[in-house]
Amino acid sequence: MTILVTTLGFDADLILRELSKSLDIKHIICFSLWVDEASFKRVQSAFNTIKFFVEKLGGKAELRYFVMGKGLIRSILNELEKIASEAKDVIVMNLTGGPRLLVVATIIALLMLDSRFAEKIILSVEGETFEGSLEISLKLMKSLLRLDDDSEKIFRTILIRGRMTASEVSRETGIPKSTTYKKLRELAQMGLLILVGKEKGEEYSINPELSMVLF
Repeated sequence: MTILVTTLGFDADLILRELSKSLDIKHIICFSLWVDEASFKRVQSAFNTIKFFVEKLGGKAELRYFVMGKGLIRSILNELEKIASEAKDVIVMNLTGGPRLLVVATIIALLMLDSRFAEKIILSVEGETFEGSLEISLKLMKSLLRLDDDSEKIFRTILIRGRMTASEVSRETGIPKSTTYKKLRELAQMGLLILVGKEKGEEYSINPELSMVLF
């Protein structure tokens, strides 16, 4: 059973659209930001609509709110750690709705989340006024952001050029062959690259999951 964790503002429509596309989601946790009582009543109204829909499908909906201030990211991180440690299945983290401050704080908290939880979390963002979405696993996103200079150069070269052998990458980047081979293996172990065309010589290509986001 997929768990949907989503940032929530005043509008329930974006989340209802997500739920209607995946009836496998039986548990939703909405993150909201407490600014003042009047604003929170509007958030509560949106959540009640979501809760009604989810409970009609036999699911469970919860609202978690965070107070704006110095400890915001820490509070979100604590909540994410609790959810991830208890979850047995995939967690979809939808960042489409809600105030930008909450969305950015949640992204920062996700990047700080312990790596052992990253494999089970998928980040998702949808178009608000048009059809379209982006999805990427938190594990791959964290791996991309911690690349060293040589690894980043190699990854970017393959991203632009497409499938390449280690020798081609070395020539293109000017990085010594021994270092290139080492970095390519590391990038493949991270899941950022895949090894293809073994029968014709080893070539490396961007992981198809990333291709959906980067191309």
